[in-house]
Amino acid sequence: MDDAFTQQFLAFIKPFNSELPDNDPNNFYLEREWRRYGNLRFQPDDVSRVLTERSYVDRLKSERAVYANKVFAAP
Repeated sequence: MDDAFTQQFLAFIKPFNSELPDNDPNNFYLEREWRRYGNLRFQPDDVSRVLTERSYVDRLKSERAVYANKVFAAP
């Protein structure tokens, strides 16, 4: 039961400070992200688009060149 609870419930919990205002840079609770217990393996051809914050686009393109033509600034 302990393993099931850890893998199926606790692995997906994201603690946060509920007293932070929505625009606080440390309030990232509403971030969209994937959570999966274990490894998620995919190839660059499996990725259609990578969205990131506007100021990070150039860095991401240079550091992950295989995705460079798939990197876009998030709206």
